[in-house]
Amino acid sequence: MVQGMTEEERNEEALADSPACNLQVTEEVIDADILKICAYTVKEARTVKQIAEGLKIPLVKCYEIVEWMEARGLLVESGKVRTSTHGKAKLYLSTVRSGSIELYNGKLVIRCTHKTGETRVKEETFEMKS
Repeated sequence: MVQGMTEEERNEEALADSPACNLQVTEEVIDADILKICAYTVKEARTVKQIAEGLKIPLVKCYEIVEWMEARGLLVESGKVRTSTHGKAKLYLSTVRSGSIELYNGKLVIRCTHKTGETRVKEETFEMKS
């Protein structure tokens, strides 16, 4: 990332380099904290501390979730900011534009559309017992 870039330019660059194509949509994506983090970081990049405080998630748990999400292409690092202790904290941005979970006739369908335009779908059918 280049210094002097605007936040929007940094975010666009981070999304272009994101591993979204490696995302394997799984049931784990249904986790409420993961969904909240995706929504909370979709328009504005935030630090883990900001995410934890804003969503009332314990900080250690939030770090674990963010690491998991970044490894699966749901979040990307889009820059760094100075902290009050003169250190630097990474800013994270959601790669997800939209998502849906559908349940009907014994079918579970999870759809995830990334800001790059790529859509991933996982469909699972469960047998209905009479």
